[in-house]
Amino acid sequence: MTQNLNKGGYNEEALRFFRKKTFWRTVLKRSTFLAVGLACLFVVADYLANLPRERAAKKYREEQRIRLGFETALNIADVTINREQSDPKNTKLPIAEIYIRGKKLDKLTEHLPKSGRHFEKAKVKIGGKEYKAKVKIRGDSINHWAFPAKSWRVELSGSKFYDGMKSFNLVVPRVKFQLANWLGYEIARRIGGELLVPESNLVHFR
Repeated sequence: MTQNLNKGGYNEEALRFFRKKTFWRTVLKRSTFLAVGLACLFVVADYLANLPRERAAKKYREEQRIRLGFETALNIADVTINREQSDPKNTKLPIAEIYIRGKKLDKLTEHLPKSGRHFEKAKVKIGGKEYKAKVKIRGDSINHWAFPAKSWRVELSGSKFYDGMKSFNLVVPRVKFQLANWLGYEIARRIGGELLVPESNLVHFR
C-alpha cells in the first residue's frame, strides 16, 4: 500500500498526519459537545432538585427531589397552558379583585415562597366596594403560590372593615371540587350553640 501511494505521488507521512489530526479534532469536538450536554443536564437536574417544594419533601434523597421537581415543573406548565380563562360575567359568585402595580407584584412573586412574606400596597374590590389595603401571597404548601392562581392575605388600611373583618385570606383550593372547608364551617354554623366558626365564603377571584 505504501509503495502504491508513493508511486502515485502521495506523501504517506503527510496523509497519516492529517488523518491523525482529523481524528483528534473529531474527538475534541465530540468531547466538547458531550461536556456541554452533561453540564446542561447537571444544571437542569440541580434546578429541579432545588425547585421550591412542600416541607414534607425536605428530607428526600437527591434522585427523589429531582423526580418531584420534574413532576412539579410539568404540572406547572400544564396548568399554565391549559387553564381556563376566568369570565366574571358568567359567574354567580361574589367577585373579589386585587389591583396592584406591576413592580409591586414582581416584588411579591420574584423569589417565591420567600418573597411572599412581605406586604405591598394595593386596592381591593370586594362586595361591590373598593378598599385600600396591604396584600401578600400566603401559604406554605406549593399549591398556594407555584401556579398561576395564588392564595392571598389581605389587610385593609385605615378604619374600614369588610363584613366585620379587618383582614382575611383569599385561598385557592387545592382541587376544583374542594368544598370541604366551606361545608364544614357551614354545618358548624347551623349547629349553633357556643361553636366559634371562621367566616368562609366562595368567591370568584381575579
